[in-house]
Amino acid sequence: MLPGGEPVITARLTPPRLPATFVGRRRLAARGDVPLVVVTGPAGAGKTLLAADWAATGVLGGTTAWLSPQPRDAAPEVFWTYVLEALRRHGVAPEGVDGPSLARGRAPASRLAAYLSLREEPVVLVIDAFDRVASPQTAAGLHALLRDAGGGLQLVLTSRTPPGLPLHRYRAAGELAEVTGRDLAFQAAETAALLARHGLPPTVEQARVLTSRTEGWAAGLRLWALAATRAADPAAVLDDVEAGHAAVADFLLAEVLDVQPAPVQDLLLRTSVLRRIHPALADALTGRDDAAPILGGLRRANAFVEAAGRSWYRCAPLFSGVLRARLRERHPGLEEELCRRAREWLRERSPGPSPPASGGDRDGREGRVTVVEPLSEREHDVLERVAELMSTEEIAADLFLSVNTVKTHLKSINRKLCASRRGEAVRRARRLKLL
Repeated sequence: MLPGGEPVITARLTPPRLPATFVGRRRLAARGDVPLVVVTGPAGAGKTLLAADWAATGVLGGTTAWLSPQPRDAAPEVFWTYVLEALRRHGVAPEGVDGPSLARGRAPASRLAAYLSLREEPVVLVIDAFDRVASPQTAAGLHALLRDAGGGLQLVLTSRTPPGLPLHRYRAAGELAEVTGRDLAFQAAETAALLARHGLPPTVEQARVLTSRTEGWAAGLRLWALAATRAADPAAVLDDVEAGHAAVADFLLAEVLDVQPAPVQDLLLRTSVLRRIHPALADALTGRDDAAPILGGLRRANAFVEAAGRSWYRCAPLFSGVLRARLRERHPGLEEELCRRAREWLRERSPGPSPPASGGDRDGREGRVTVVEPLSEREHDVLERVAELMSTEEIAADLFLSVNTVKTHLKSINRKLCASRRGEAVRRARRLKLL
């Protein structure tokens, strides 16, 4: 029984059943030689199913206890009661220890740690979605238990956010294995395997494009696969990788946007018009001065916002597309005004004017700039990102190109606009209304 007399919900002590379409990935194999394994990533990244696969296949190397707490279990005495129930379910908890005493005092925790430390084979405790119940007190208790249990306990945590344990100490001691959102992202071959398990064997190009546009996001790939299986023309659904797809939009809005406070939602909607977000630029669009802590918090929370270098951030393109659709729905006409403000902000921070270049960039009338040769579509894509102050490496990552390919496009852009530097090319493109 839980403190207060409520019954223990046994479903929280059972790993979820793996779906028939689950794709196991050997490159994410668990490590049984470290005391702490932490799996972090955004909503729908596949954290829970990865841990469930580890538990089902026994690769963790010991008796595996599972706990999937809910937010209402965050009170320390409730949380520790569930931990003990998970361990007792496998006969690996001492008598005379209960959740409230573990939450309150040192002696019961020491008794549990001592009991685990005497085991020949370590116990594996998987706590799924730890962010639902994480607190400094709970994290400190788990750290103490893990430390005092010696080799008798391995702790596996899945979480959208860093779990609060002193990870730097475990990392420095070689006692931590980490799986991040980038690791969880599907590769093209894995996407092809997932689609094939849904009865939709894709072409190599379909798998590549779908992977790149979703950035390997597991939930997005599965939602598209399910939509394709229900469509009259499955191939058309796989080719139509637009963020406005209803199932994907519903998931992202419910799991990511709607759970945020109003100021955070407002910032996300207004900055959805940007490819990259600088805190000062976000402040210019919101009229507030809180963008820096909000963007930093979203990044730490794995809320589809990540660092893009030099104080810039980027929102996952799929999520950004959903946000733009919500912006148009809730604030008709605001998108154009936000784009105008963003252009002004970027223009004010572009490099200053330079002397006119000699050669074929003038048509004989002072101040009139002409282009030697039309820009290709890809060159225009590169130029737009140059205007947003992106580095060569950032442009390459954003467009899924090599750095050398971007450099080649930049040389061609400068030649066609008769420019010698990036800032000069941007200014001339603006005067030609190419931007």
